[in-house]
Amino acid sequence: MIRDTFQNRIRKGLIGPGSDIWGLPDKEEIISDYPLQRYFSGILFPEKKFAKSYSEEDDNQLQAETEEPNLFTPENIPLESESDEKVDNKIDNSEAEDESKISQNHFFPNNIGLTFCVTKSVNSIDVEFSGGFYYEPKQADVKIQIPQAGFDAFIDEKLGFPFKDILVYENGYLFLSRELEGNKGGKQQRSGEYIIYDAFKRSDNFKDSSAKYYIQYFEKLIGRAWKRKPFKYPVTLEVKDTNEIIPIPLTDKTHKEVKLGFHVKTYDVKNNRYVKVQLINISDKQSSKRYTPKTPELNSKCLFQAEIKIKSDQIVPYKSNQELNPFDSEAEELNFLYRDVPSFGIGHNCSVIWEKNELKSTFLP
Repeated sequence: MIRDTFQNRIRKGLIGPGSDIWGLPDKEEIISDYPLQRYFSGILFPEKKFAKSYSEEDDNQLQAETEEPNLFTPENIPLESESDEKVDNKIDNSEAEDESKISQNHFFPNNIGLTFCVTKSVNSIDVEFSGGFYYEPKQADVKIQIPQAGFDAFIDEKLGFPFKDILVYENGYLFLSRELEGNKGGKQQRSGEYIIYDAFKRSDNFKDSSAKYYIQYFEKLIGRAWKRKPFKYPVTLEVKDTNEIIPIPLTDKTHKEVKLGFHVKTYDVKNNRYVKVQLINISDKQSSKRYTPKTPELNSKCLFQAEIKIKSDQIVPYKSNQELNPFDSEAEELNFLYRDVPSFGIGHNCSVIWEKNELKSTFLP
């Protein structure tokens, strides 16, 4: 369908993967930008670390000198209540720390979650957390799909392409046996073999050859590249409060700086049990001074295309307190009009879609 094709293109452009022309499978996608410059949704950031202002430091010093107790410590502040959820008036320090890690910053969210309803008899549910990390690959891991005619154009003796000896063509993919020597430019002046390449592009041989139609492929091989590494963690969870953020093991050396975790919270209403599952980026805080889309460290610590998938044959329709007790006549009318259309969950920093026995987070509902 045309609508599905259109939606798929939007997803690839805004969320990914599949937005570039490298021709690789989505699970090992390569893009020519920083991931945070390319994608705009479905991202879990590390928590942002704000530098203290002089006034804040002075206030802290003044408080220490006067030995006045701080009346606004985390243990004295009740958490903001959520719909359908009873929260104790007092929480201990460990719970406060966990809550602080589940940031509610809507500009740089570090978590997504789903709340859904199951029968009280359910003891466990199947959950799958997934997404993709991006890293700067070695030259041996960078390749691009190109027609045979493109490769033939580069190695044509008449062209005089200065780097044909390092071109390798296998199974429809072009890659380099080594990197070009010298500086690419940017903060440092362009030098070495990059100067030779610039001179080649100005030559008449290049302008009069068919290679000019394929030169973009070579430029991608020598330019910036970030490669995707898929992440998937299936687990069977007990339907009970975790009381803490449970770390997800990541054994891939490429992402040793990244830390992910999940959190489960439950509460009962009548014969049903409501379950909230969150996926959280618990990587070490990123300094606000380096919190930009062009910061390599920040790009490598983000989880892209973040997704939670819930599977259970005991999922029942979900209704929040607000839906059951609407605050205005319009909401009450909508409840009546759609009384035969069940809703099976709500999302936190995302939306929810569902099929039979399965719920899934989404950023394109």
